[in-house]
Amino acid sequence: MINLWRTADMDKRKTQPRKKKKVRRDLTLINQIMAFFVLTANLFLVLAMIGLTQFSSLSRTLFIRLNLIVLIVALILNLLAILAVGRRSVSLLKTTMTAAIVIGLISAFGVYVEGRLNVNLDKMMNQGSVQETVGVSFVVLGDEEHAGLQSAGDLNGKVFGILDDEQAQQGYQMPKNEIEKLKLKATYREYSDYTRLLKGLLNKEIDVAALPENYKGMFETNEEVADTLGTLRDVHHFNRMLTIKTEPGSDKDVTTEPFTVLIIGVDDDRSDALMLATVNPSSMTVLLTSIPRDSYVPIACYTNQKSDKINNSRVRGRQCTMDTVKQLLDVDIDFYFESNFHGIIEIVDALGGVIIDNPKEFVGQDSSDERGHQTVWVPQGVNRLNGEQTLAFARERHSYNSGDFQRQSNQQQVIQAILTEAVRLKDVNKALKVLDAAGENVSTNLSMEQMIGLFNLTMKKMDRSYVQNQNVFNLIGTRISGVNDRAPNRMSIVRLYQGSIEDNKKAIHRVFNQDSEINAPKAISFSIDWVYEAPVISKEEYDEKFAPLK
Repeated sequence: MINLWRTADMDKRKTQPRKKKKVRRDLTLINQIMAFFVLTANLFLVLAMIGLTQFSSLSRTLFIRLNLIVLIVALILNLLAILAVGRRSVSLLKTTMTAAIVIGLISAFGVYVEGRLNVNLDKMMNQGSVQETVGVSFVVLGDEEHAGLQSAGDLNGKVFGILDDEQAQQGYQMPKNEIEKLKLKATYREYSDYTRLLKGLLNKEIDVAALPENYKGMFETNEEVADTLGTLRDVHHFNRMLTIKTEPGSDKDVTTEPFTVLIIGVDDDRSDALMLATVNPSSMTVLLTSIPRDSYVPIACYTNQKSDKINNSRVRGRQCTMDTVKQLLDVDIDFYFESNFHGIIEIVDALGGVIIDNPKEFVGQDSSDERGHQTVWVPQGVNRLNGEQTLAFARERHSYNSGDFQRQSNQQQVIQAILTEAVRLKDVNKALKVLDAAGENVSTNLSMEQMIGLFNLTMKKMDRSYVQNQNVFNLIGTRISGVNDRAPNRMSIVRLYQGSIEDNKKAIHRVFNQDSEINAPKAISFSIDWVYEAPVISKEEYDEKFAPLK
């Protein structure tokens, strides 16, 4: 009987649902691990929002929404953590920990992207001053007469050639300070520029020339002295860390006011590519005016503004080039945008190449310092070119009948091709690679606010129009024309037509002038078959006679 009752009781217990057992084990360690991941996720969320603050002007509405989303996500995550600890639920603990890890990883990636973005933008934007290592070489002739000059001590009592500008740190101050440091007796002869200084050494007017450390790269394309570089010898070399004051940009509102940007392509401290971009943000018009690198013009920073190739002005400093262009075109230079040639290669490669229409196949020089041996092939027609090919295309002139003028057109095409690819970017990793390349090789005095304003304006224009992204800006190309000639020292130069200078001035001021009156014709006719042709801004030739150079 007892067994029957036991059996019945056991059957009854089997049919009844079992009550969920409460967790009895110590969850302190799990709680601590979960708390660590939750706190870490909160930290990265806060850092991500702080990093986005300086970009809030891109879209106030979007920035507010992002802040609300982050606050809601953080609130839910922290509420889950409190419930998991309070209820001692293992499943809730695991869910909260998983959510914290996912949110932490996403926000950490956001912080990483913002960090790379901010670091590269800081590198690009020169505000205030920068530290640069600058080198100077004491150079002598390598002939038998000067064979005894082997070290700095052997230069005692010699005649040194320096620049005649007391403000020139590399060409005047550094050589004099080094000579005093070495306790050498020296006589000085001053020259207005490095080309004349080197000529003074070759003509034995001086015993020692104080030249920038990369003087061979500077002069290798100078027909007058290039063949003599092998006869020179460095006796002493030194470096100094200098504080270089950067040129402040204009405080214009670039989203409403027309402005200018001097685009400088630097190669061995020379401006090998020089273009003035005149931008009207209201009409989204950009006029690119190319200036031949061999333009023989008065250089603003030279004594008595002696004439020289405009690309040599960059050796004396970026401001010297900006002042020279301002003087040439009678227009204020609001900003500069400067890149070395390695920057072009890295940016193009980061974009995955650019589409270029090359009128003639050629084999050109690559970016290596070994001239004449390292070459790159650039095909004819429309092709996607890599960085090295694009740079070669931008530098080539010998393969084209119009020489330097075709090169200027090529450089404008490269800029447009890079802009076209840049506005199409949708891959975050590719965009970061482009920024990495720009951060290491590009500098500008546009402020962060101005750059964000331009970007925001471009996005709004794209949203309000049906044109393709690359056509938001109306890009117009022109150049200052001239004739090839020889300077008195037999240096190859380009003498600019005054008529071309004046025509380009007028075009620049037309872009600037937003309030000019439009003279409507009395009679208007229209045909759908008409093909619009942009007017020619500057002719290739002008009926001008140049006076002999002295």
